[in-house]
Parts: sequence; structure tokens; C-alpha cells
Amino acid sequence: MSLSAPARVAVEYENEYAGKFRTALSEPASEHAVPVARLRADTAYEYAVGVEKPGGGLDYGARGEFVRGRDRGARRRAKRGERQKLAKPHTRGLRRRAP
Repeated sequence: MSLSAPARVAVEYENEYAGKFRTALSEPASEHAVPVARLRADTAYEYAVGVEKPGGGLDYGARGEFVRGRDRGARRRAKRGERQKLAKPHTRGLRRRAP
């Protein structure tokens, strides 16, 4: 997001299932890349970008909708974890010998 003058911004985003969230205010800047968290895969969200007013509070301008795609990386990480578990030797239920 680009602004004509440095300012702090925050993004509010929501959907009917997950609820409403708001990012922390960014540092003052003209260019912003605001990370958002707690997104569910294959879910549509509505958002509004708020620019901090000089007296406090947020002035909401840009509004829209985005869709969070599938998290293929999580699936790959899970599969990799399953392979690692299978590669470990079975030690469950074994007792240690006394020296």
C-alpha cells in the first residue's frame, strides 16, 4: 500500500466464521506491507485499511475482499513429519537395562 505522506496504518479483516481481527498499527511510512495472521485456508475475508488520523483514531479508506488460498506448505510439512516419525526406531514400551 502506498500513501502520499508517511502515516501509520492498520488493517481490519473479518469473515462470518472466524470473526473480526485487526493488525497492530504499523510504523509511520509512505509504503506499507502489512502482515495479517490467523487466516483459514480457502476462506473469503472482507478488509478495510485504516490510516491513523492526527488526533487519533483511524480513517478507513480502502475496502475490499480477498480469498486465502490453500496452504500446500502445511500439507507438505505434515507429510515430512510423518516420514520422520516412521524413520525413527520403535522404542515405545521398551525398558532400559540397569547397568
